[in-house]
Amino acid sequence: MRDLRDVIIQKLNLQQARFANKEIRSLCPFHSEKHPSFSVNIETGFYFCQSCKAKGKVSLRGIAKLTLPTIDKPIEIVRNIDLPKEYVVCYDNRKYKIPKYLRDRSISLEVLRQFNIGFCSTGYYKNRIIIPIFDNSKLAGFIARAILNQKNKYLYPRGFKKSLFVFNLDYCIKEKYDEIFLTEGVFDVFNLYQQGFRNTLAIFGKIISEKQLLKLRRAKISKINVLLDLDVKEKELYSLYSKLSLFFDVDVMTCFPYKDPGEMIKEQIDQSIFNKSRLTKIGLLKNSLLEETNG
Repeated sequence: MRDLRDVIIQKLNLQQARFANKEIRSLCPFHSEKHPSFSVNIETGFYFCQSCKAKGKVSLRGIAKLTLPTIDKPIEIVRNIDLPKEYVVCYDNRKYKIPKYLRDRSISLEVLRQFNIGFCSTGYYKNRIIIPIFDNSKLAGFIARAILNQKNKYLYPRGFKKSLFVFNLDYCIKEKYDEIFLTEGVFDVFNLYQQGFRNTLAIFGKIISEKQLLKLRRAKISKINVLLDLDVKEKELYSLYSKLSLFFDVDVMTCFPYKDPGEMIKEQIDQSIFNKSRLTKIGLLKNSLLEETNG
């Protein structure tokens, strides 16, 4: 009960909050006041302000099930994964070894080197870009990305669990970044990295696992700028924001009207208009957490 109470106070940014008789009483988040007149019932979720008469219901869905993992909890490690024997690096300057797919996506030679990007022309991973994934400076797995019209766009080695890892985290830890951009995929990282945003990570999708969250906490990161693809659903965005904001200062940014951060950064850099301050924080408090009612 106490965890739920603390989460609600934090999510609603309630000031001078006190708890009594299954209710949280605080200053109203909808208007300025000097004396608390806002209350939230911890069981039903209904809220009411005696001063401005704002009323509605706090969405407790998901909050009640939210767990607060300890930073000391051990993280499962996947071992004994090797790169395919057919893997050949793409960064030796011989153009015939750089697949057209990578050239078409304007992936720079610097990025090819930095991330040890390779290619398999034969074998089980035939006609696939190989992107190694490192954890604590050791190979943890890899992504095999199809470059032709193949059945599965992505393949992973047996035993690899992408939910255990955060892409490019080793580098950010080494450089001691305390502020990072958090994206969905590795190509978002590549595109932002080569435009100077080297403090960019990827979580391999729109959902962050408890293991990934622990890794971010251990990395001593304080500020996270969330930048997901345009097709993200509100509930997915809110779920990610809810988990991250328990431990970090979080800004949720939009790549609108571009389909993903990679496309956005290339277009805006070309026009010399990219500026982090232009990307506004999405108002999740009133849009997702508070279900206001009329009357």
